[in-house]
Amino acid sequence: MLGSLRQLEGHLKNIQARTFEMTEEISYLISDNLSLLDSVNSQILKTSEKEPAAPSTPLPPAAPWESSESPSQSDNSGAM
Repeated sequence: MLGSLRQLEGHLKNIQARTFEMTEEISYLISDNLSLLDSVNSQILKTSEKEPAAPSTPLPPAAPWESSESPSQSDNSGAM
């Protein structure tokens, strides 16, 4: 019984050590990804500053059917 408990304790210590290693590795990967993301954002910002903005274009006129609603249609829209 005592041997089984010691073996279990050894397994738990190995799991704890491996969990710590994995946590350290995940922290490194997150830090690395954040650095890469910052670099990409900086490149996008530099590119967007160099490129001219799109010219402002006037809006097209409203479609005829959008502005020619008859009064009878609008009066009946809320009635049940």
